[in-house]
Amino acid sequence: MSFGTEGDGYYPTYPTYPTYPTYPTYYPTYGYGSAPTVRTQDPQNVGNYEFTMWASVNPNNTYTTAWFEWGTSVSLNNSTYRQNVDSGNYEKTVTQSLLNREANRTYYYRAVAQNSYGTTYGNIVSVVTTTYGYQYGYGYGSGAAPLVNTLAATTIGSQSALLRGNVTPYNAPTTVWFEWGTEMNMISRTTDQFVNANGTPRVFVSALVNLEPSTTYYYRAVANNQFGTIRGSMFSFTTQSYAYTPPAATPKKYPKTGGTTATVESLAVLIPDIDNSEPQPGDEVKFTVSYENNNKSAFADAVINITLPDEVTYVTASPRPNRKRGNELTFNVGSMRGESNEEIKVTAKVNEDITEETDTTFEAVMTYRDAKNQSQLVSTALDIRITPVASFGASLIEAFMALLGNLMFYVMLVILILVWMIIGTRRKKEIINFPPVPPAGSSLIMK
Repeated sequence: MSFGTEGDGYYPTYPTYPTYPTYPTYYPTYGYGSAPTVRTQDPQNVGNYEFTMWASVNPNNTYTTAWFEWGTSVSLNNSTYRQNVDSGNYEKTVTQSLLNREANRTYYYRAVAQNSYGTTYGNIVSVVTTTYGYQYGYGYGSGAAPLVNTLAATTIGSQSALLRGNVTPYNAPTTVWFEWGTEMNMISRTTDQFVNANGTPRVFVSALVNLEPSTTYYYRAVANNQFGTIRGSMFSFTTQSYAYTPPAATPKKYPKTGGTTATVESLAVLIPDIDNSEPQPGDEVKFTVSYENNNKSAFADAVINITLPDEVTYVTASPRPNRKRGNELTFNVGSMRGESNEEIKVTAKVNEDITEETDTTFEAVMTYRDAKNQSQLVSTALDIRITPVASFGASLIEAFMALLGNLMFYVMLVILILVWMIIGTRRKKEIINFPPVPPAGSSLIMK
């Protein structure tokens, strides 16, 4: 056995064995299937020399096989073995681990699925293997480089999309943003956002507008603090094509008031509110999203997506959502007349298993078409702090530990001990020097 070079390291070269005839793959169909649906997911179990590729595949009622393409560049020159996904009309998880990689090296991969209706390629995801003793922001001391993950984009329209990421600052003031573009070098950058210096994971979002229809965009989340800059995995999405072009509306005639006025369309407005910004575990909170159209013209195809944080559980909403997937709620608002406002109220219950103070975020995104048939997107977010109430015993322990940690406590303790020793010494001297009591019937003569 000899060793050869394969572009990104040294790998063993094994003897060549005889090849065997290959036969066409048989994909049985059932008359109502379609090409598979593929979504490449973030990697798992990332280490110095290994990581696990993940994907979700929907066979769409047709027998399907799936595999991964990967490499150290976006050309993805390597492929894993095919896995049987069988049939069905729901998403199935496909995974494959890559071992014996190089530390601190960028790898790219995507999932591919195939059935008798066609082959579908998933989005390309990037992953950086870790360096020795350091993994995705887990550092040492009082602070560390941030942990950042790119999340799947949502509310994807023909000209807009909402980018999402998750960051853990690790006790250092942190700045976050997204890199994006139509090429994988992602030359564009969103506006910086500031995240407080604590160890609580936070979701951050950024809306992209004025995109090109039917175009693939690449993006990734980035976070920076004094300990370093960390880039999340690279994701991609494809904007939708124009669904339809409605007939031109007949302009309404308004009475002239003198002069000529140019009308400028403004975006819709989302206003979040909550009845309790510091709830306790087990409390119910009411999250309200008011949406306003301050223009004279109407909006069309309006959809509002509300994402509840993982720390709460959905209870009810008014109006009821048209679609619910976990904590993601979709409300099909439809058309909205000019100079009007409406609201959505969502009731959620704070999970009772939260044992420490936690900051979390409610999100809302609205997409619609304006009077010029242009896709628009507005978003908003609202932070709350979940504050568990400690038991009486726990409160005493915390108070005692806080007291022990106070330098003044030790100073006062030393002073009290010294005072006690001095007083004790003086009393002992007084007892020794005190004149003895004479026996009964005798007299004491003082000299």
